[in-house]
Amino acid sequence: MEASAQTLSALRLPVVAPRTLLGLLAVVEILIALGILLAPPTLIIAAIGATAFSAAFLLVVVRAYRLGSREDCGCFGESDHSRIGPALIVRNAVLLVVSAFLLALALTGATGVPGVVQSLGAGDAGALLSLAAAAAAAALAWAVLRARATAPVGADGEAVPAAQPPPASTPSLLVLSRESGKVLDLASRARLRAQLAIFVKPGCGSCTQVMAHLDEHADAVRAVAEVSVIAGVAAFESVESVASADPRVTALDIGGLVGNRLADDSQYRPIAALLATDGSVVEPVAIGRDQVIELIDVLRAVTEEQA
Repeated sequence: MEASAQTLSALRLPVVAPRTLLGLLAVVEILIALGILLAPPTLIIAAIGATAFSAAFLLVVVRAYRLGSREDCGCFGESDHSRIGPALIVRNAVLLVVSAFLLALALTGATGVPGVVQSLGAGDAGALLSLAAAAAAAALAWAVLRARATAPVGADGEAVPAAQPPPASTPSLLVLSRESGKVLDLASRARLRAQLAIFVKPGCGSCTQVMAHLDEHADAVRAVAEVSVIAGVAAFESVESVASADPRVTALDIGGLVGNRLADDSQYRPIAALLATDGSVVEPVAIGRDQVIELIDVLRAVTEEQA
């Protein structure tokens, strides 16, 4: 159940019964695979289903990528790392091209590539439709890769913004207190005690995993730093719904502006920043599930050494 919810969370699909939906999709995939092995007209129906299924999944992945998801959706099985990004988009575009080619074969009765080419030359409607689907998939994949090429790539394979000059002073870290509704300055609070600010957002599977790890080692972490869990509130979300989604949230980041600033204008979550008692941000800022968990483990190790 948890894996199903994380898959749909990574794909940014709000579904009430994720396990049921993914189970139905698995059944559809099996039926399509069996239909491809049979003769027409079952083969034609299965090829149409495969093309439609591939196109729909490609659109879902592109939408999730545009919404800022960079999580592992497990779309091709739990053992396969299917991180939302250009590589997964291209993979699905290739699957759509293959499905469209299969549909062309099924509709025209052609054999292999030469037969399909001959059908295209004759203006066969089925072959032309399949060619249009394949061309659309190729154009979409090319557009994503072209956009990808304009941004530098980090060590984890994710595009990162161009380097910016360091600010002259610690940026303002103003968030909204969940309890009082008043504005809080995280830098000022850190002057009393070191602060670990963890920025999350609703529907983020990686954020859920980070929070579970924090819960496991909460006492050790809080022995060396005050922990603030800050949820980003997007323009289309209400403050009340985000605030009530997780009781561990202590503050709200309206528009995600503070978190984006700490992450070099990236909307990627989760991120975590350790604030020293002079109010400054201890570099580097932890960006992504693995780095945030590593920072939590470092603070836990400090507590264990002091014990």
